[in-house]
Amino acid sequence: MQMSMIKERLESLQDVLAQKYDYEKQIEELPRNFEGKKEYLESMKHSFIEKNAEFEAQKAKVLALRAEYDTAERTKEAGEKSMDEITNHRDFEILEKQINDAKAKSDEIKGKLHSEERKLGELEDELSTYEEDIKQTEMENSDSEAELKAKLDEYKEKIESLTKEEKSITEAIADDEVVSKFQRIIRRNAHGIVALRGTVCTGCNMMLPKQFANNVRHSFDQDDGNIFFCPYCSRVLYYEKADEDEDEMEAAGYLAEALEDYDKENSDPESQEHDGEENLADEGYNE
Repeated sequence: MQMSMIKERLESLQDVLAQKYDYEKQIEELPRNFEGKKEYLESMKHSFIEKNAEFEAQKAKVLALRAEYDTAERTKEAGEKSMDEITNHRDFEILEKQINDAKAKSDEIKGKLHSEERKLGELEDELSTYEEDIKQTEMENSDSEAELKAKLDEYKEKIESLTKEEKSITEAIADDEVVSKFQRIIRRNAHGIVALRGTVCTGCNMMLPKQFANNVRHSFDQDDGNIFFCPYCSRVLYYEKADEDEDEMEAAGYLAEALEDYDKENSDPESQEHDGEENLADEGYNE
């Protein structure tokens, strides 16, 4: 198969796979988002239960204070009514003290009662807010669940359609190994086939060996159907001529590679020793 045709089919397969894998990702992520909403609702309900228990405890406290306040008031009123029946000074003083104590107790309880009733009212308002939020969230979750099901059904239909299209393209390529590798590439990257511009892979921007780049260029020029993968990012490569500036950078890259190879060779102790023996031999010093 000609390289130009392979390139065209791989680019078509790339588009199909990118869409298919995106839908698969959505099918995986959408339920997670909905589960997050359900967890939030459960958290709200748990908080409501705790707040309701606090409300009930506060309500019992207020009822106890009201009973205590009513008792103090009745004691005071009974004492005041008995004042008319007192005939001696001592009994009068005793009853007066009882009335004053009951009044003081009543006033003390009344102050506490007002404070606790205020707390009870605040808790009641909070409970009311929780109830409204829970009802609203339940309605939203119900709508979201229906939307989720519709979305998932829609995405599954699209995946089914894209899978048929994928099969048609892969059968035309007729190379299971290339297809399998290309599918793995697209799962990691949106682009699985990229240009080799000069000696630079435009997928990972790495400079490739000159001979490798020449092989890719030759294959593309000859349209012989040979497929080359970038040794760094594994993408399929097709050749694209670099402009003059890139050609200059490419030449500079070759020079840098040559200098690096030269430095490595001259930094090797065995190589240096061998070179030294050759130099001595040339100068007549080798025994």
